[in-house]
Amino acid sequence: MFRNALFRNAVVLATVALACLAVGVRANAQERDAPKVEIGGQFTSLEVRVPTEYGLFGSTEPGVGGRIGYNVTDFFGVEAELNLFPQRISTGGMKQGQFGVKAGKRWRKFGVFAKVRPGFVSFDQVTTPVGTETFTAQNGSVFVYDVYGTRRRTLFSTDVGVVVEFYPARKLLVRVDAGDTITRYRAKETRLHNGTIFRDFPNHVTHNFQITTGVAYRFLNPTGADEAEPPAPTRGTPRFEAGIQYTTLVLSLPTEIGNFFGCGCSGKTSQPALGGRLTFNLNDHVALEGALDFLLKENLGSRVTFGKQITQGQFGVKAGRRFERFGIFGKARPGFLHNTDVLQVVGTRLETQFFPGETVVVSVFGFKNKTYFEMDLGGVVEFYPSRRVVTRFDIGDTVIRYRGRVQNSYGLRQSLIIQPDETRHNFQFTAGVGFRF
Repeated sequence: MFRNALFRNAVVLATVALACLAVGVRANAQERDAPKVEIGGQFTSLEVRVPTEYGLFGSTEPGVGGRIGYNVTDFFGVEAELNLFPQRISTGGMKQGQFGVKAGKRWRKFGVFAKVRPGFVSFDQVTTPVGTETFTAQNGSVFVYDVYGTRRRTLFSTDVGVVVEFYPARKLLVRVDAGDTITRYRAKETRLHNGTIFRDFPNHVTHNFQITTGVAYRFLNPTGADEAEPPAPTRGTPRFEAGIQYTTLVLSLPTEIGNFFGCGCSGKTSQPALGGRLTFNLNDHVALEGALDFLLKENLGSRVTFGKQITQGQFGVKAGRRFERFGIFGKARPGFLHNTDVLQVVGTRLETQFFPGETVVVSVFGFKNKTYFEMDLGGVVEFYPSRRVVTRFDIGDTVIRYRGRVQNSYGLRQSLIIQPDETRHNFQFTAGVGFRF
Protein backbone atom coordinates (compact mmCIF):
# COMPACT_ATOMS: atom_id res chain seq x y z
CA MET A 1 0.00 0.00 0.00
CA PHE A 2 2.81 2.39 0.92
CA ARG A 3 4.65 1.70 -2.32
CA ASN A 4 1.50 2.25 -4.40
CA ALA A 5 0.93 5.57 -2.66
CA LEU A 6 4.48 6.67 -3.42
CA PHE A 7 4.18 5.80 -7.10
CA ARG A 8 0.82 7.57 -7.30
CA ASN A 9 2.32 10.72 -5.78
CA ALA A 10 5.32 10.49 -8.09
CA VAL A 11 3.01 10.45 -11.10
CA VAL A 12 1.21 13.52 -9.76
CA LEU A 13 4.57 15.24 -9.22
CA ALA A 14 5.73 14.54 -12.77
CA THR A 15 2.41 15.61 -14.28
CA VAL A 16 2.32 18.95 -12.49
CA ALA A 17 6.00 19.60 -13.26
CA LEU A 18 5.45 19.02 -16.96
CA ALA A 19 2.35 21.22 -16.86
CA CYS A 20 4.45 24.03 -15.38
CA LEU A 21 7.02 23.53 -18.10
CA ALA A 22 4.38 23.60 -20.80
CA VAL A 23 3.24 27.01 -19.58
CA GLY A 24 6.59 28.50 -18.67
CA VAL A 25 9.01 27.25 -21.35
CA ARG A 26 8.93 27.61 -25.11
CA ALA A 27 9.55 24.08 -26.37
CA ASN A 28 9.80 24.86 -30.06
CA ALA A 29 13.56 25.51 -29.86
CA GLN A 30 15.68 22.36 -29.59
CA GLU A 31 19.14 22.25 -28.07
CA ARG A 32 21.61 21.22 -30.77
CA ASP A 33 25.03 19.66 -30.22
CA ALA A 34 24.76 19.26 -26.44
CA PRO A 35 28.08 19.19 -24.53
CA LYS A 36 29.41 15.65 -24.45
CA VAL A 37 30.44 15.16 -20.79
CA GLU A 38 28.48 15.83 -17.58
CA ILE A 39 29.85 15.58 -14.03
CA GLY A 40 27.69 16.43 -11.03
CA GLY A 41 26.66 15.86 -7.42
CA GLN A 42 23.24 14.83 -6.14
CA PHE A 43 20.96 14.11 -3.20
CA THR A 44 18.78 11.00 -3.29
CA SER A 45 15.96 9.42 -1.30
CA LEU A 46 15.52 5.64 -1.67
CA GLU A 47 12.76 3.50 -0.21
CA VAL A 48 14.41 0.26 0.98
CA ARG A 49 12.03 -2.71 1.31
CA VAL A 50 13.85 -5.72 2.79
CA PRO A 51 12.22 -9.18 2.95
CA THR A 52 12.36 -10.93 6.33
CA GLU A 53 10.77 -14.04 7.78
CA TYR A 54 8.03 -11.73 9.11
CA GLY A 55 7.31 -10.00 5.77
CA LEU A 56 8.66 -6.88 4.07
CA PHE A 57 10.38 -4.27 6.25
CA GLY A 58 10.49 -0.78 4.70
CA SER A 59 12.42 2.39 5.43
CA THR A 60 13.28 5.53 3.44
CA GLU A 61 17.01 6.31 3.33
CA PRO A 62 18.59 9.68 2.40
CA GLY A 63 21.92 9.67 0.57
CA VAL A 64 24.42 11.74 -1.40
CA GLY A 65 26.39 10.81 -4.48
CA GLY A 66 27.87 11.72 -7.83
CA ARG A 67 27.17 11.07 -11.49
CA ILE A 68 29.14 11.12 -14.74
CA GLY A 69 27.47 10.99 -18.14
CA TYR A 70 28.48 10.98 -21.79
CA ASN A 71 26.03 12.20 -24.45
CA VAL A 72 26.52 10.00 -27.51
CA THR A 73 23.96 12.15 -29.36
CA ASP A 74 21.46 14.84 -28.39
CA PHE A 75 18.92 12.08 -27.70
CA PHE A 76 20.97 9.23 -26.25
CA GLY A 77 23.56 9.02 -23.47
CA VAL A 78 25.41 6.60 -21.21
CA GLU A 79 25.98 7.32 -17.53
CA ALA A 80 27.02 5.99 -14.15
CA GLU A 81 26.36 7.08 -10.58
CA LEU A 82 27.39 6.10 -7.05
CA ASN A 83 25.34 6.96 -3.95
CA LEU A 84 26.22 6.61 -0.25
CA PHE A 85 23.58 6.23 2.48
CA PRO A 86 25.33 6.87 5.83
CA GLN A 87 22.07 7.28 7.79
CA ARG A 88 21.00 3.62 7.63
CA ILE A 89 21.39 2.30 11.19
CA SER A 90 20.16 -1.30 10.90
CA THR A 91 22.99 -2.36 8.56
CA GLY A 92 25.65 0.22 9.39
CA GLY A 93 25.42 1.94 6.00
CA MET A 94 24.58 1.29 2.38
CA LYS A 95 25.98 1.98 -1.10
CA GLN A 96 24.33 2.02 -4.52
CA GLY A 97 25.80 2.00 -8.00
CA GLN A 98 23.86 2.25 -11.28
CA PHE A 99 25.32 2.12 -14.82
CA GLY A 100 23.23 2.37 -17.97
CA VAL A 101 21.57 4.53 -20.62
CA LYS A 102 19.05 7.33 -21.01
CA ALA A 103 17.12 8.27 -24.16
CA GLY A 104 14.61 11.00 -24.92
CA LYS A 105 14.08 14.51 -26.27
CA ARG A 106 16.11 17.62 -25.51
CA TRP A 107 14.86 21.20 -25.97
CA ARG A 108 16.78 24.42 -25.42
CA LYS A 109 15.70 24.90 -21.80
CA PHE A 110 14.85 21.37 -20.67
CA GLY A 111 14.88 17.69 -21.63
CA VAL A 112 12.78 14.62 -20.83
CA PHE A 113 14.32 11.12 -20.90
CA ALA A 114 13.66 7.52 -19.94
CA LYS A 115 16.44 5.56 -18.20
CA VAL A 116 17.39 1.92 -17.69
CA ARG A 117 20.44 1.32 -15.51
CA PRO A 118 21.52 -2.04 -14.05
CA GLY A 119 23.65 -1.93 -10.94
CA PHE A 120 23.90 -2.98 -7.30
CA VAL A 121 22.81 -2.16 -3.76
CA SER A 122 25.36 -3.07 -1.10
CA PHE A 123 24.66 -3.27 2.66
CA ASP A 124 27.69 -2.77 4.92
CA GLN A 125 26.82 -4.95 7.94
CA VAL A 126 24.35 -7.80 7.51
CA THR A 127 24.00 -10.67 9.97
CA THR A 128 25.17 -13.69 7.95
CA PRO A 129 26.39 -17.26 8.66
CA VAL A 130 30.22 -17.10 8.60
CA GLY A 131 30.97 -20.73 9.43
CA THR A 132 29.78 -23.81 11.29
CA GLU A 133 30.59 -25.48 14.59
CA THR A 134 29.91 -29.00 15.82
CA PHE A 135 28.79 -30.11 19.25
CA THR A 136 28.96 -33.67 20.55
CA ALA A 137 26.42 -34.60 23.21
CA GLN A 138 27.05 -37.06 26.05
CA ASN A 139 25.14 -39.74 24.16
CA GLY A 140 27.47 -39.36 21.20
CA SER A 141 25.07 -37.38 18.99
CA VAL A 142 26.83 -34.78 16.81
CA PHE A 143 25.09 -31.46 16.14
CA VAL A 144 26.09 -28.93 13.46
CA TYR A 145 24.96 -25.32 13.62
CA ASP A 146 25.80 -21.99 12.01
CA VAL A 147 28.04 -19.33 13.51
CA TYR A 148 26.87 -15.81 12.68
CA GLY A 149 28.76 -12.60 12.07
CA THR A 150 28.35 -9.36 10.10
CA ARG A 151 29.46 -9.12 6.47
CA ARG A 152 28.81 -6.98 3.43
CA ARG A 153 25.92 -8.15 1.27
CA THR A 154 25.65 -6.96 -2.35
CA LEU A 155 22.48 -7.41 -4.41
CA PHE A 156 21.69 -6.91 -8.09
CA SER A 157 19.40 -3.96 -8.87
CA THR A 158 17.92 -2.23 -11.92
CA ASP A 159 16.95 1.45 -11.97
CA VAL A 160 14.02 2.17 -14.33
CA GLY A 161 12.41 5.60 -14.50
CA VAL A 162 12.13 9.12 -15.88
CA VAL A 163 14.64 12.00 -15.98
CA VAL A 164 13.77 15.71 -16.32
CA GLU A 165 16.68 18.08 -16.99
CA PHE A 166 16.77 21.90 -16.90
CA TYR A 167 19.46 24.03 -18.60
CA PRO A 168 19.90 27.43 -16.87
CA ALA A 169 23.06 27.86 -19.00
CA ARG A 170 24.81 25.84 -21.68
CA LYS A 171 27.41 24.58 -19.22
CA LEU A 172 24.98 24.03 -16.31
CA LEU A 173 22.40 21.27 -15.80
CA VAL A 174 19.80 20.76 -13.05
CA ARG A 175 18.32 17.26 -12.96
CA VAL A 176 15.43 15.38 -11.30
CA ASP A 177 15.15 11.57 -11.48
CA ALA A 178 12.13 9.53 -10.36
CA GLY A 179 11.70 5.80 -10.75
CA ASP A 180 11.70 2.26 -9.46
CA THR A 181 14.89 0.62 -8.16
CA ILE A 182 14.17 -3.09 -8.57
CA THR A 183 16.26 -5.19 -6.17
CA ARG A 184 16.66 -8.97 -6.10
CA TYR A 185 17.22 -10.62 -2.72
CA ARG A 186 18.67 -14.11 -2.68
CA ALA A 187 17.13 -16.70 -0.35
CA LYS A 188 18.37 -16.67 3.25
CA GLU A 189 19.35 -20.08 4.58
CA THR A 190 20.01 -21.24 8.15
CA ARG A 191 21.61 -24.50 9.30
CA LEU A 192 19.67 -26.12 12.13
CA HIS A 193 21.31 -27.95 15.05
CA ASN A 194 20.85 -31.31 13.34
CA GLY A 195 22.53 -30.12 10.15
CA THR A 196 19.29 -29.51 8.22
CA ILE A 197 19.31 -26.45 5.92
CA PHE A 198 16.26 -24.27 6.56
CA ARG A 199 15.30 -21.60 4.00
CA ASP A 200 13.79 -18.64 5.89
CA PHE A 201 12.30 -17.10 2.74
CA PRO A 202 12.69 -17.70 -1.02
CA ASN A 203 14.31 -15.46 -3.61
CA HIS A 204 12.42 -12.18 -3.60
CA VAL A 205 12.22 -9.12 -5.90
CA THR A 206 11.24 -5.78 -4.34
CA HIS A 207 10.22 -2.50 -5.97
CA ASN A 208 11.64 0.61 -4.30
CA PHE A 209 10.66 4.18 -5.16
CA GLN A 210 13.64 6.53 -5.59
CA ILE A 211 13.87 10.24 -6.34
CA THR A 212 17.18 12.02 -7.01
CA THR A 213 17.97 15.70 -7.56
CA GLY A 214 21.30 17.22 -8.51
CA VAL A 215 23.39 19.76 -10.38
CA ALA A 216 26.02 19.00 -13.05
CA TYR A 217 28.65 20.82 -15.08
CA ARG A 218 28.69 20.13 -18.83
CA PHE A 219 31.83 20.42 -20.98
CA LEU A 220 33.59 19.16 -24.14
CA ASN A 221 31.44 20.81 -26.80
CA PRO A 222 31.27 19.03 -30.18
CA THR A 223 33.40 20.56 -32.93
CA GLY A 224 31.55 23.47 -34.50
CA ALA A 225 28.95 23.70 -31.72
CA ASP A 226 27.59 27.12 -30.97
CA GLU A 227 29.38 28.45 -27.87
CA ALA A 228 26.94 31.32 -27.39
CA GLU A 229 24.76 31.21 -24.30
CA PRO A 230 20.99 31.42 -24.76
CA PRO A 231 19.60 34.89 -24.04
CA ALA A 232 19.71 35.77 -20.36
CA PRO A 233 16.40 36.20 -18.55
CA THR A 234 15.07 39.76 -18.62
CA ARG A 235 16.04 41.73 -15.53
CA GLY A 236 13.38 42.25 -12.90
CA THR A 237 12.13 39.35 -10.82
CA PRO A 238 8.50 38.24 -11.27
CA ARG A 239 6.51 38.89 -8.09
CA PHE A 240 4.84 35.52 -7.55
CA GLU A 241 6.06 31.92 -7.55
CA ALA A 242 3.94 28.76 -7.25
CA GLY A 243 5.62 25.37 -7.22
CA ILE A 244 5.58 21.76 -6.15
CA GLN A 245 8.27 19.97 -4.14
CA TYR A 246 9.49 16.68 -2.76
CA THR A 247 11.17 16.69 0.64
CA THR A 248 13.07 14.30 2.88
CA LEU A 249 12.84 14.97 6.63
CA VAL A 250 15.26 13.05 8.87
CA LEU A 251 13.45 13.06 12.21
CA SER A 252 15.43 12.80 15.44
CA LEU A 253 12.78 11.13 17.58
CA PRO A 254 12.11 12.43 21.10
CA THR A 255 12.85 10.23 24.10
CA GLU A 256 10.22 7.71 25.13
CA ILE A 257 9.96 4.97 27.74
CA GLY A 258 10.40 1.83 25.71
CA ASN A 259 10.45 -1.14 28.09
CA PHE A 260 9.88 -2.44 31.62
CA PHE A 261 13.22 -1.09 32.84
CA GLY A 262 12.31 2.52 32.08
CA CYS A 263 15.17 3.27 29.70
CA GLY A 264 14.90 6.34 27.50
CA CYS A 265 14.62 5.15 23.90
CA SER A 266 15.10 7.45 20.92
CA GLY A 267 16.39 7.19 17.37
CA LYS A 268 16.02 8.52 13.86
CA THR A 269 13.65 7.93 10.99
CA SER A 270 13.68 9.39 7.48
CA GLN A 271 10.32 10.54 6.14
CA PRO A 272 9.44 11.45 2.51
CA ALA A 273 6.87 14.17 1.86
CA LEU A 274 5.12 15.82 -1.08
CA GLY A 275 3.89 19.40 -1.07
CA GLY A 276 3.67 22.87 -2.56
CA ARG A 277 5.07 26.36 -2.10
CA LEU A 278 3.91 29.96 -2.66
CA THR A 279 6.36 32.89 -2.72
CA PHE A 280 5.93 36.66 -3.00
CA ASN A 281 9.14 38.49 -4.00
CA LEU A 282 9.22 41.89 -2.30
CA ASN A 283 12.29 42.73 -4.42
CA ASP A 284 15.28 40.92 -5.93
CA HIS A 285 16.69 40.15 -2.47
CA VAL A 286 13.82 39.51 0.00
CA ALA A 287 10.71 37.33 -0.31
CA LEU A 288 7.82 36.09 1.82
CA GLU A 289 6.81 32.46 1.36
CA GLY A 290 4.84 29.55 2.71
CA ALA A 291 5.16 25.79 2.16
CA LEU A 292 2.83 22.91 3.00
CA ASP A 293 4.02 19.27 2.91
CA PHE A 294 2.21 15.99 3.52
CA LEU A 295 4.32 13.14 4.92
CA LEU A 296 3.75 9.99 2.87
CA LYS A 297 4.22 7.52 5.73
CA GLU A 298 1.68 6.78 8.43
CA ASN A 299 2.28 5.83 12.07
CA LEU A 300 5.95 6.62 12.72
CA GLY A 301 6.15 3.99 15.48
CA SER A 302 5.02 6.19 18.38
CA ARG A 303 1.34 6.99 18.73
CA VAL A 304 1.96 9.11 21.86
CA THR A 305 4.14 11.50 19.80
CA PHE A 306 3.09 11.19 16.16
CA GLY A 307 -0.27 10.59 14.55
CA LYS A 308 -1.71 8.69 11.64
CA GLN A 309 -1.43 11.54 9.13
CA ILE A 310 1.25 14.22 9.48
CA THR A 311 1.23 17.66 7.84
CA GLN A 312 4.07 20.18 7.93
CA GLY A 313 3.62 23.90 7.35
CA GLN A 314 6.27 26.62 7.26
CA PHE A 315 5.80 30.37 6.69
CA GLY A 316 8.56 32.98 6.74
CA VAL A 317 11.17 34.90 4.77
CA LYS A 318 14.15 34.25 2.55
CA ALA A 319 16.85 36.83 1.81
CA GLY A 320 19.96 36.76 -0.33
CA ARG A 321 21.47 37.56 -3.70
CA ARG A 322 19.93 36.85 -7.09
CA PHE A 323 22.08 36.66 -10.24
CA GLU A 324 21.04 36.27 -13.89
CA ARG A 325 20.83 32.46 -13.84
CA PHE A 326 20.87 31.48 -10.17
CA GLY A 327 20.29 32.80 -6.66
CA ILE A 328 21.58 32.04 -3.14
CA PHE A 329 19.47 32.80 -0.06
CA GLY A 330 19.14 32.19 3.66
CA LYS A 331 15.73 31.35 5.14
CA ALA A 332 13.94 31.49 8.50
CA ARG A 333 10.41 30.05 8.53
CA PRO A 334 8.39 29.33 11.69
CA GLY A 335 5.79 26.61 11.29
CA PHE A 336 4.06 23.55 12.67
CA LEU A 337 3.97 19.73 12.55
CA HIS A 338 0.30 18.70 12.76
CA ASN A 339 -0.60 15.11 13.72
CA THR A 340 -3.98 13.41 13.56
CA ASP A 341 -5.01 10.60 15.94
CA VAL A 342 -2.31 10.95 18.61
CA LEU A 343 -2.79 8.77 21.72
CA GLN A 344 -3.52 11.12 24.65
CA VAL A 345 -5.27 11.19 28.03
CA VAL A 346 -8.93 12.15 27.42
CA GLY A 347 -10.39 11.49 30.91
CA THR A 348 -10.37 9.30 34.04
CA ARG A 349 -12.48 6.48 35.52
CA LEU A 350 -12.72 4.40 38.70
CA GLU A 351 -11.49 0.82 38.34
CA THR A 352 -11.21 -2.06 40.79
CA GLN A 353 -8.02 -3.93 40.03
CA PHE A 354 -7.90 -7.70 40.55
CA PHE A 355 -4.50 -7.33 42.14
CA PRO A 356 -3.80 -5.71 44.60
CA GLY A 357 -7.62 -5.58 45.01
CA GLU A 358 -8.37 -1.90 45.49
CA THR A 359 -10.31 0.77 43.63
CA VAL A 360 -8.12 3.32 41.91
CA VAL A 361 -8.54 6.23 39.53
CA VAL A 362 -7.12 5.34 36.13
CA SER A 363 -6.60 7.46 33.06
CA VAL A 364 -8.60 6.93 29.91
CA PHE A 365 -6.67 7.23 26.66
CA GLY A 366 -8.08 8.24 23.28
CA PHE A 367 -6.96 9.65 19.95
CA LYS A 368 -6.86 13.41 19.37
CA ASN A 369 -5.03 15.80 17.05
CA LYS A 370 -1.79 17.35 18.25
CA THR A 371 0.41 20.11 16.82
CA TYR A 372 4.07 20.90 17.54
CA PHE A 373 5.84 24.22 16.89
CA GLU A 374 8.87 24.15 14.59
CA MET A 375 11.42 26.51 13.01
CA ASP A 376 13.02 25.95 9.59
CA LEU A 377 16.52 27.47 9.33
CA GLY A 378 18.78 26.94 6.33
CA GLY A 379 19.81 27.88 2.83
CA VAL A 380 18.24 27.96 -0.64
CA VAL A 381 19.84 27.66 -4.07
CA GLU A 382 17.72 28.53 -7.12
CA PHE A 383 18.35 28.13 -10.85
CA TYR A 384 16.47 29.97 -13.60
CA PRO A 385 16.20 28.03 -16.89
CA SER A 386 13.91 30.83 -18.13
CA ARG A 387 12.28 33.95 -16.78
CA ARG A 388 9.12 31.99 -15.87
CA VAL A 389 10.62 28.76 -14.46
CA VAL A 390 12.62 28.26 -11.25
CA THR A 391 14.21 25.08 -9.94
CA ARG A 392 15.04 25.12 -6.25
CA PHE A 393 17.00 23.19 -3.60
CA ASP A 394 16.52 23.78 0.16
CA ILE A 395 18.77 22.38 2.87
CA GLY A 396 18.65 23.11 6.56
CA ASP A 397 17.71 22.34 10.14
CA THR A 398 14.05 21.93 11.10
CA VAL A 399 13.92 22.52 14.86
CA ILE A 400 10.86 20.86 16.44
CA ARG A 401 9.62 21.55 19.98
CA TYR A 402 7.81 18.53 21.47
CA ARG A 403 5.51 19.43 24.33
CA GLY A 404 5.20 17.09 27.32
CA ARG A 405 3.61 13.73 26.48
CA VAL A 406 1.88 11.16 28.69
CA GLN A 407 2.63 7.43 28.59
CA ASN A 408 1.33 4.43 30.50
CA SER A 409 3.81 2.76 32.81
CA TYR A 410 4.38 -0.98 32.99
CA GLY A 411 3.41 -2.43 36.33
CA LEU A 412 0.66 -3.88 38.52
CA ARG A 413 -0.76 -0.46 39.27
CA GLN A 414 -1.39 1.97 36.47
CA SER A 415 0.61 5.16 36.74
CA LEU A 416 1.45 7.82 34.21
CA ILE A 417 4.87 8.78 32.92
CA ILE A 418 5.12 12.43 31.97
CA GLN A 419 7.70 12.95 29.24
CA PRO A 420 9.17 16.47 29.59
CA ASP A 421 9.34 19.04 26.79
CA GLU A 422 12.12 18.35 24.29
CA THR A 423 13.68 20.21 21.37
CA ARG A 424 15.08 18.18 18.46
CA HIS A 425 17.14 19.23 15.44
CA ASN A 426 16.19 17.51 12.18
CA PHE A 427 17.95 17.59 8.81
CA GLN A 428 15.64 18.43 5.88
CA PHE A 429 16.30 18.54 2.13
CA THR A 430 13.75 19.77 -0.41
CA ALA A 431 13.79 19.93 -4.21
CA GLY A 432 11.12 21.53 -6.36
CA VAL A 433 10.14 23.31 -9.54
CA GLY A 434 8.01 26.44 -9.75
CA PHE A 435 6.31 28.82 -12.17
CA ARG A 436 6.96 32.59 -11.80
CA PHE A 437 4.38 35.18 -12.80
